[in-house]
Amino acid sequence: MRLNLFSSNFQKDEVDVTVDHNTLTVKDALPYGNRFSATLGLTGKNCDVVQTTAKIMENNVLEIVIPKLKNKEEEEDEDNVIVHHVHVE
Repeated sequence: MRLNLFSSNFQKDEVDVTVDHNTLTVKDALPYGNRFSATLGLTGKNCDVVQTTAKIMENNVLEIVIPKLKNKEEEEDEDNVIVHHVHVE
């Protein structure tokens, strides 16, 4: 799964990407305000949340890639992941 979010002013140290109980959350990491926040439910989507990557592209697009799991055993392991913080490049 690939998500692209556009902002006129994304900075990697100002974006917080987490997966908590199969919910992807993208929000600003600034202490003084809420410029944006978005959530996406991942339950039943067969996603490898631990391998999730996030990168800010040249055109101010935050690209989040969540690969699919390879097999059913991995899916059961993913259900045990409570919170996973994604490093934004």
